[in-house]
Amino acid sequence: MLILGVIVLWIRVINFVRYNEALGRFISVVKRLISEISLFFALYVINLITFATIAESAFRDLNEYNTQYTGFKTLFYASFGDFNFDLIATGRLGKNFGISFLIIFLTINIGLFMSLFVSIITVLFGEF
Repeated sequence: MLILGVIVLWIRVINFVRYNEALGRFISVVKRLISEISLFFALYVINLITFATIAESAFRDLNEYNTQYTGFKTLFYASFGDFNFDLIATGRLGKNFGISFLIIFLTINIGLFMSLFVSIITVLFGEF
């Protein structure tokens, strides 16, 4: 019940702030961003699930990748900078495959998805 009350309170605050000139623009930009950002995060989660499935089948002998959930969690943390090349190089498919897998994953996530995220925000902010 408390959570519902907090949500209703924030909705009322946002509706009240929308009439302020400076904050009204910000609220309208955020409303337009929500649909684009939700689409981005859907693509990001699909990408993480795909790579977690590959990691689960390729690195089953490592504790960080032996289930779908732990593979997803490890790759999620890796996309934010917490990765270990030494650990993944000890996989059963060899050092080259493990390091190549992690480099491809990081290139796609950091290079493409994060630049896509920044460009979405830049384009929508530029319209105002």
